[in-house]
Amino acid sequence: MRTKVKYAVIYRHRNEYAVSVMCKLFEVSRSGYYDFVSRIGKAERDAELAKKIQECQDRTDKTYGYRRVWKWLKDKNIERNPKTVLRVMKKYGLLSEIRRRRKWINLGQQVHKYKNLLNRQFRTDRPNTKWVTDISYVHTKEGVLYLSIIRDLYDNSIVAYKTASRQTVNLVLDTIRLAMKKEKKRVAAELQLHSDQGFQYTSHGYFKLTQSYGITPSMSRKGNPYDNAMAENFFSILKTECIYRHKPNTFREADDLIDRYIYFYNHERIQNRTGVLVCFILFFYNLTRNSAGQRACHSGRPQSGGGCPWTDLWSRHSRRSGPFPHIRLRKPQASCNVRSAWNMYRCAR
Repeated sequence: MRTKVKYAVIYRHRNEYAVSVMCKLFEVSRSGYYDFVSRIGKAERDAELAKKIQECQDRTDKTYGYRRVWKWLKDKNIERNPKTVLRVMKKYGLLSEIRRRRKWINLGQQVHKYKNLLNRQFRTDRPNTKWVTDISYVHTKEGVLYLSIIRDLYDNSIVAYKTASRQTVNLVLDTIRLAMKKEKKRVAAELQLHSDQGFQYTSHGYFKLTQSYGITPSMSRKGNPYDNAMAENFFSILKTECIYRHKPNTFREADDLIDRYIYFYNHERIQNRTGVLVCFILFFYNLTRNSAGQRACHSGRPQSGGGCPWTDLWSRHSRRSGPFPHIRLRKPQASCNVRSAWNMYRCAR
């Protein structure tokens, strides 16, 4: 016989026999019996208290936590223990809808960890020497779309990016493969790839891939998002200027928005940090090219069909005319950025 059944039998015959005798007969403790008695009718009492709490939450639009609800009940001359109020709110689904604790899920085991080699040194004088990477999310009506990017700290351009409906290790690995495919011939031997401590970046697959490409991994300290501030900064720009304004409904719409914006970001959006440098690099590139007679090497990044402020400069001085008649300027294939200009200048030296 179950213990609760024994308590119920004792309670039914409490007026006929002594409680202590029946407890000895059924081999149960008296304290347990009296605890059982104290919980009889508890459901009715909880339901009555839940009605009052429901009234409070309706008035406050479910913004009160259990402490404020307890004070509200106290003002109504309803004396209850704060923990009782919390228990009833959990039981009847009356908890506050703001500042809820998130349920964190462990998506993978941390196998490899790396030192913080970048150490918030977000500047470099050459392309493809310092990359930062991270994953963010875009909410749609179909679900969450995850975006993985790699950003070059030389000119803040996006080297490669991938999207997926699931946050997996392969999403990160595919992004790295795409970046290396585009920039393989121009990647420096001392390339650093900085990330946070997400499970994708501590996985064995990430370790093997970076080793195969000769990339030196760098990792933020635990709980320090500012160590990877440049990756977070791009996500902030993307969401503020694009995602939050257009609010995609489907994965396809989100992909299209991301494609168009990153194209605009890499080729047309003015970079305050590097906007002036393009002019000098292009000028010295053409000066060196004419003297050396070498063919320029263009960037592997996708080029836009126009919108470059230097296109007019090329068209005006494409022949031996203008302020520098002895210099024959080469018209670029399309718009140009700092990275393509640097690559042309470097190959022409």
